[in-house]
Amino acid sequence: MGHCIYAYSTMFFTFALLLNVWSTAAWGEEANSALLLETANYEVAPMAFAPNYIGLIVNQNHPWSYGQRTWAKGGPSFGAEYRFFYKDSWTLAISLGFKKLVDSEGNDKSLLSQSQESMRIIRLYHPLYLGVGGKFSLYSPVRKITLPYERDDTRAIDNGVSLCLSALWLATPRMTMVMTVSRWRSLSTTKRQGLEVSISSLYRFR
Repeated sequence: MGHCIYAYSTMFFTFALLLNVWSTAAWGEEANSALLLETANYEVAPMAFAPNYIGLIVNQNHPWSYGQRTWAKGGPSFGAEYRFFYKDSWTLAISLGFKKLVDSEGNDKSLLSQSQESMRIIRLYHPLYLGVGGKFSLYSPVRKITLPYERDDTRAIDNGVSLCLSALWLATPRMTMVMTVSRWRSLSTTKRQGLEVSISSLYRFR
């Protein structure tokens, strides 16, 4: 009788052990499959933004704070921009545009701004995104806003920086709109600073 109980007990424990090994292997295979599927889906998930865009800028500038000692008012102007997107996380831009500014006597004291911008992209909800970053610029004085422009040799070339806040909207698969508010200032004096609101219409080209 004891031998029978021992034999049945041995068979039961052997069966339970095999069942446990089988279920563990099956669960591990299922988990690995789910992980591989998730990884594959992540790798093939399409990016919201294409890498390369080019387009036009329309902006409005106003002197700000101590900048009102140099300029009395601002106005609308325009420019062009190339923008690169990296994995929907960062965007880099190179732009060339005018800043319309007028002194207290009504003389045109506008600037030509050559800028390099870097912004972190934050998804609000697709297709609307937020951009936060900064810009480094070279300011060249011009006699008036026109193409080709004429350099104003009576004023010095200057460098400046900006803090930027942008709203990026994917209007179509090939077109992106960017609205940016920039607080900019000279690095050499507090008497050259202002506020700019701009809208860029960007078109995917690659």
